[in-house]
Amino acid sequence: MDDEFDSLTLETCSEISGLKTGFLFDLAQQRLQTIMKENYQIAENLVNDNWDHVQVLAKKLLIMKKMTMNEVLLTVLVLSNLK
Repeated sequence: MDDEFDSLTLETCSEISGLKTGFLFDLAQQRLQTIMKENYQIAENLVNDNWDHVQVLAKKLLIMKKMTMNEVLLTVLVLSNLK
């Protein structure tokens, strides 16, 4: 759980605000959708900005057939230092 936000139930929000939980659920869903769209865009930008790194990793994986997490991280580290 995030220390900044902690956990909060819709029931508690309803009691505090006097609003029905359906309304709060809709607000939570809208916020979640916004967060998901923002993070999707961030991920898409990261992939696009580092497409050359993605290609290198893909080629290396095709050659090696499988890679450990350490091998992936080492490859990414080496590629990052080349930029």
